[in-house]
Amino acid sequence: MTLRRKTVPVKIGSLLVGSDHPVRVQSMTTTDTADAEATLAQARRLEDKGCEMIRITVPNRESAAALKTIKRGMRVPLIADVHFDYRMALLAIEAGADKVRMNPGNIGVESRVREVLRAAKAAGCACGSASTPARSRRTCSRSTAGRRRPQWSRARCVTSRSASPSRSTRSSCRSSRPT
Repeated sequence: MTLRRKTVPVKIGSLLVGSDHPVRVQSMTTTDTADAEATLAQARRLEDKGCEMIRITVPNRESAAALKTIKRGMRVPLIADVHFDYRMALLAIEAGADKVRMNPGNIGVESRVREVLRAAKAAGCACGSASTPARSRRTCSRSTAGRRRPQWSRARCVTSRSASPSRSTRSSCRSSRPT
């Protein structure tokens, strides 16, 4: 048997992940999320095949609006996959997503990421980072209009359902400053 690293358990919908909990089966839909009927049909097929969590992309307002309908028809936790626009993460949380997955380096400024984290915590929605430590370092050290970007993506990212960050999040979101 392979030994697993001890991590902090995180609740996503009705499932616990991390620590000694079983490895969960997750997949992602390939439909246009704005087409709620097609996305829900694909999600149900994934559920029937044993998928325990389903990730759905939220690239625009139409997709975010469809999430509420999709979520109502799902039996497993919905993970909203957000890139570039923090407002889509806020809309996904409002629609009832069980987890929001985003890359803080693509969101822009620290205050937007913090706004998403506050909303997720208030709604009981888990939050995960899609970035790697190397990508975070690259993103933060790139220059923007001749100025160095702020080092915000090294701020501590804490899941909303746990008092401390998961190990995978901790590896990419460390900071010596208080948060």
